[in-house]
Amino acid sequence: MRSSISTPNKRNESVARLLPINLSRFSLNDNRSPEARLRDALFREYGIGAVRLPLPVLRDLSSILFSGVLDLDCILVRGADAWRVAAVERQGRLSAPLGCAVDLGSTTIVLYLLDLDSGEELASAGYENLQRIHGEDILSRILFASGDGGLETLQAEVRKVLNRGILELSRRAGVDPYNVYFCSIAGNTTMIHFLLGLDPSHIPKEPYIPVANHIDL
Repeated sequence: MRSSISTPNKRNESVARLLPINLSRFSLNDNRSPEARLRDALFREYGIGAVRLPLPVLRDLSSILFSGVLDLDCILVRGADAWRVAAVERQGRLSAPLGCAVDLGSTTIVLYLLDLDSGEELASAGYENLQRIHGEDILSRILFASGDGGLETLQAEVRKVLNRGILELSRRAGVDPYNVYFCSIAGNTTMIHFLLGLDPSHIPKEPYIPVANHIDL
């Protein structure tokens, strides 16, 4: 049984989109690069102006276009200040983007696997937070984090649960875990510090200051 934990997203509100793109052929009269062609097409066809194009995706894009293929599918993921091109491929080879919502609790970590195109929940499950072995309370874990390798251990334990959860939920839903392009994680300030490997030692002491209030990833 599948359910939805939210109203299906409108396309222009989605955090990830699968978009078909048709690019023009190279010629002496139009010798723009693959990167410039893609940016222009995204703006012309979808009104998307600010786009980040990571190097691995740029390599894939140029390989496809220089082979003579002009009809592509792109997956775009919404960032804080721009869309990011997460994948490009020949049309028909990419699946709808998936996402994972995470409730990062100190005792239990709950994951929801979502279809980002429709907003449909595909699967969900809760997992024990492996950090509990270092203490049931947050202060004990902060103390553990101050020891040699402690913070790295706490970070690795959270990542292990998240990776396991994404693999298990994808298998249960019958989807490819490599189609998970977006993850939204909610947790208290200290748990987020553990996840990102940031020093939490100043959080429980006056004047109670975290490393950051806003983190760019």
